[in-house]
Amino acid sequence: MNADVASGREEVVRGLASRAYAGIILQFEYALYPSGLGDFLDVVAAAGPPVVVTVHSVNLNGRRKREANRLLGELPAVFVVHSEAQLESLRLAGIPGAARAAGIPATAATAAIIPMGCPDLSSTFGPRAVVRREMGLGPAEFVVGFFGFAAAHKGIPNLIRALALLPGVRGYIAATTHPANPEAVDGIYEACGFPRLPPGRGDLGTERRDLGNVVMVHDYLPDRVFGRYQNAVDVIVLPYATRGSSVSASMLICEALASGRPVIATDIVYFSGLGHEVLRIPDSQPETIAAAIEAVRHDPGLAASLVMRARGYAREHSWAKVARRYLDALSGPGPLGAAVPWSAAVPWPAGVPRSRGGTPGGPPRRLPGGHRLTAPRLVT
Repeated sequence: MNADVASGREEVVRGLASRAYAGIILQFEYALYPSGLGDFLDVVAAAGPPVVVTVHSVNLNGRRKREANRLLGELPAVFVVHSEAQLESLRLAGIPGAARAAGIPATAATAAIIPMGCPDLSSTFGPRAVVRREMGLGPAEFVVGFFGFAAAHKGIPNLIRALALLPGVRGYIAATTHPANPEAVDGIYEACGFPRLPPGRGDLGTERRDLGNVVMVHDYLPDRVFGRYQNAVDVIVLPYATRGSSVSASMLICEALASGRPVIATDIVYFSGLGHEVLRIPDSQPETIAAAIEAVRHDPGLAASLVMRARGYAREHSWAKVARRYLDALSGPGPLGAAVPWSAAVPWPAGVPRSRGGTPGGPPRRLPGGHRLTAPRLVT
């Protein structure tokens, strides 16, 4: 199969004018289309082949976003989202209902839930003692990891405060500085009362600092290292808080699930497409995070169960399988994909606060049973 990848609207328009395509997959994020969205979508619709639009976030607030929703909803396409929560917001935004209101046949505009893909990181893994030596960590330490760009809503200061409550536990915080948000790293240091590290002046020749039982790293981790380092920690924690009014999903948690390590995550909309694959906690308070870390640390059965389910999820939602689901979506509306029951709930760890789902890492309230979709769930 041949495919062209275009990174800008002008490039898309030139491509559509120069050759015929069997299908178009369009990535939609509000910031990518500050103006001219209607004209651009008219060009896409006029090109003729089936269209799939991945809607990465849905926002119902603000005049410009509501107008973008209206224009998007009039496109005869299959709209892909990553979770039930996003699907509900899509319906509230009038997508694809706007298409039917505009007289477009109901069969021409549908919505499909296709979870984000999980990469295969296994080729980057290495012997734990070797990798930990690369990371400046001891081979026998219990290490809690965070990996991703630094941002205020990701709860990193609370994770550091939680680690301060846990003697004998080490934290490896790879909070990368984002070029568009460099002040976020300074915010972590200020919130925790740490002295700021001048860029490039840390141990091991990188922007790194050991602060108590926490290692802080802010250099960008290349792909060959990202999964390798995640696999070398004992548990990954993503203590995010909800930010703004957009309903979206998280790519980083897919990479965490592919790392072969247990994952702890807050019970928020970014992770709502997951069920028993993660240990879900109700908030990002330090005491809540610490209790969940201790549960994984002292219960090998819980840790093994989380890893098993995470690996199963990563296999079921590999990028190869996700690509096949997109091709199926391009073929047009079809029946609802069969919901396949996922693993049974793991026993509730002692001392861990219950999330709203009612089981550790349990499904959100709108997805009873922890069911997963193995094919696009098409909704007319």
